[in-house]
Amino acid sequence: MVRLLLDKGANINLPGGDYGSPLGSACYGGKMEAVHFLLENGADIKTHGSSALKAAKRGWGMEKERSEVIDLLKDKGAVGPDKDEDEPDEEDS
Repeated sequence: MVRLLLDKGANINLPGGDYGSPLGSACYGGKMEAVHFLLENGADIKTHGSSALKAAKRGWGMEKERSEVIDLLKDKGAVGPDKDEDEPDEEDS
């Protein structure tokens, strides 16, 4: 589906949606193949990396899939918080 949309002229870096971008949506779902495809076809890791990391951490994918997506994003240069914003700081506990 992603390939079809890109072939029809969809903007791979279009901001918006619940997860910030197409890359964020793929990360939230733990869809490693789609994440690879988007990155290989021009998804901007500098612009969308932080929101994609957040989406991957909060995603519904299985733990192993989320971990693999997070590792891939970081390997490609995504930067963001090391923990979710909802997690309390250790001093707050």
